[in-house]
Amino acid sequence: MVILDHIEKIVEISQTNGIDKCYRKGKRHFDFISAKLGINPVQAVIFSHFMEKCDDHHIQISEIAESLKCSKVRILKYMNECDELERKKLIRCSRGNDGISYRVPRGVCESLRKHNEYKPERYDNLHISKLFTNFERIFEERSNNELTSDSMHLELHDLVNQNMHLLFCQKLNSYKFNTDNFVLLICFCHLFANNNDDNIGSHDIKFLYDDKSDYYFSKKYLTDGSHTLIESKFVEHNNNNGFVNSDSWKLSDIAKKELLSELTISQNKNYKKNLILFDSIKHKKMYYNKRETGEIEKLMSLLQEENFCKIQDRLDGKGMRKGFACLFSGPPGTGKTETA
Repeated sequence: MVILDHIEKIVEISQTNGIDKCYRKGKRHFDFISAKLGINPVQAVIFSHFMEKCDDHHIQISEIAESLKCSKVRILKYMNECDELERKKLIRCSRGNDGISYRVPRGVCESLRKHNEYKPERYDNLHISKLFTNFERIFEERSNNELTSDSMHLELHDLVNQNMHLLFCQKLNSYKFNTDNFVLLICFCHLFANNNDDNIGSHDIKFLYDDKSDYYFSKKYLTDGSHTLIESKFVEHNNNNGFVNSDSWKLSDIAKKELLSELTISQNKNYKKNLILFDSIKHKKMYYNKRETGEIEKLMSLLQEENFCKIQDRLDGKGMRKGFACLFSGPPGTGKTETA
């Protein structure tokens, strides 16, 4: 029998005999699961019922109680066992505003099916692209409330420290940022490298913070430009038609060059958007209204070399400057003051 067979038997036996009496009836199954996964018999029966619902990513603890045919009050006795299964990463728990739900990670199911045991994925000596894949996984789990802020911090630090052969990790650790800035910089790098995102707003980073005041101050300092990452030239404001957009930020070119040189990133920027390229401009004959035409012709006559020299002599003879001002006005971009 493979491990999935033993899990199936535990589900059948526990549903028939109850959670308290099933151990004697299925001892060899429990012994096998406990040895393979490093869990106790109680955890083995609870995990087996989670596996029975592994296609559901929002398993309620009340559903486990129903599957085990015990009361919802009774299942609360076993919440510590659920916490231990979560610690061993056999299940994931999402603690959102809508309540608590669980799921079995796809990697656990695949490992049990392929290897007849759970082999946790190794996170050391990764290629740079794999490192950023794991950044994305951690931030996604955090966004889904499957990681607390502290757990996210710990996983990110461990991931970086286990991959110090990468220039990215060496540089990141050399900056000596505090934990919040360390995590925020990784998030900016992730958003650019994985999502090609150069327009990052406060909504993109809000999920990083458990404490609302921490989020508020981080947003405030980013907005007014006093944030450590901005002062250190790793993050900068975006601009809108030449004006600084204080509510939008991006990873600076300096940071991209210094931190992401190991990555091959194809930026899908549409440089033609809202722009007219010079080689597509068609020739158009310029013209003026009748009054303006007369003024231009008069100006052109005055600027002829023989006329202009006479005008300069007359101005000089009266103690005046030898040049005169011409003011051209029109829509933005067409007005310019010239001195002849």
